[in-house]
Amino acid sequence: MRYPFFGVSPDQYADGKWPSIALNAGGTVVEIHDSKKDKNKKIDDGWLMARIGKVDGTSLRWLSGDSHFTDGYNPAVAVTDGGVALEVHDSGGLSPNLWYSTGRISGSTIDWKAGEHSKYDGVREPIGAGN
Repeated sequence: MRYPFFGVSPDQYADGKWPSIALNAGGTVVEIHDSKKDKNKKIDDGWLMARIGKVDGTSLRWLSGDSHFTDGYNPAVAVTDGGVALEVHDSGGLSPNLWYSTGRISGSTIDWKAGEHSKYDGVREPIGAGN
């Protein structure tokens, strides 16, 4: 059966929660979600995973698998036409803190070390995350 909105069948591509996705004019997709720390599905979450894809018409092709890049919760992501990913998330725990990360997209990877990773505010849940 074809999914009526996109004309393709939806496929599960990962386990996790709080997904955020961004698409630029060139069809590059960046998806971020919170995932489990191990394959045994323990209730130990807080690993943020990134995945890169490419949209062609109504088709989405994932170019990479999940890649752990930082710890946190409630991620939100944006991607520029110039190939820069900007991600924000809540650090979790008792002290509410927001962090951001920037990275350069190159093919099927994001070089987070080429960018920044910094705390920028003492609140929780960036706009768009989990809403």
